[in-house]
Amino acid sequence: MTELIGDPVNGSIHVDESGFVKKGTESVGVKRQYCGRLGKVENCQVGVFLGYANGAYRTLIDEALYLPKSWAEDWERREKCGVPEDVVFKTKAELALEIIPHARDNGVPFGWIGMDSFFGEQPWLRNEIESKGMIYIADIPVNTRVWLNKPETGIPERKGDRGRIPTKEKVLEGEPDPIEVRKVKDQLDAEQWNHVFIRDTERKKLWSNIVCIRVYPVVDGLPRDEIWLIIRIDDGDESLKYQFSNAPPDTGVERFAQMSCSRYWIERAFEDGKRDSRSCRLPGTWLDRMAPPYGAISACNASSIDAGHGSR
Repeated sequence: MTELIGDPVNGSIHVDESGFVKKGTESVGVKRQYCGRLGKVENCQVGVFLGYANGAYRTLIDEALYLPKSWAEDWERREKCGVPEDVVFKTKAELALEIIPHARDNGVPFGWIGMDSFFGEQPWLRNEIESKGMIYIADIPVNTRVWLNKPETGIPERKGDRGRIPTKEKVLEGEPDPIEVRKVKDQLDAEQWNHVFIRDTERKKLWSNIVCIRVYPVVDGLPRDEIWLIIRIDDGDESLKYQFSNAPPDTGVERFAQMSCSRYWIERAFEDGKRDSRSCRLPGTWLDRMAPPYGAISACNASSIDAGHGSR
């Protein structure tokens, strides 16, 4: 499918998790766990998915079943359900880090990686993605802390003659405290905001107010490398979205607007697949059950491309 809609500049891949409600205890990985589709804990299977978007075109391109630790350590149940012996417990973020490079290694063209706050709030995952030479834009929680100016750090001197000699780097006394990203907007000037066109919707044009500033995220109490903080407010929506990005320092606000809003299409891809597979009930493996959503989305995109427009 990416051969039809792929673009190394405007295409993007997005990692997300999704749950599928199940009855009983025999389906691989099923247990009472958080189900994003329902927004609550339910008996379900959970998968980590990779989607692809280019404008309004979107599709799911890869997935990995999340195997909870209780399942990974239950060898009797694993053998009964045919779970391979080499499968070990991995967190959802670790699964994401496997399927992201897999897409690139298989020639999927993309300009950036998008992720929601579940993945975006994990600094080690962002660092691993950056270390592989890939650009990300990651949703983050509102209480994520940053410094607007890099504080001075060092190993503090020992106070007095007693106690251990300090050996751990810290932010030195007298330096400002970091602030939560939700409080950053109160320190911004009006001219720092940009009113940017996002896309056409079914009823109107969508515009957003966006500000992009350089900050130093807090990781283990210390300032890390300078990155972008993007704050976005869509017209007609009072809620604010906060994101980190390791895009180059000269990246323009229009590019950030494109990147910031691209996750919308992956959410639509999930809706496409769930809607078109509701009547499908396949026996067999997790991959068997995922076949209808993949096929439905791909067919939808192919017909839209033939018609010369994106699927809305």
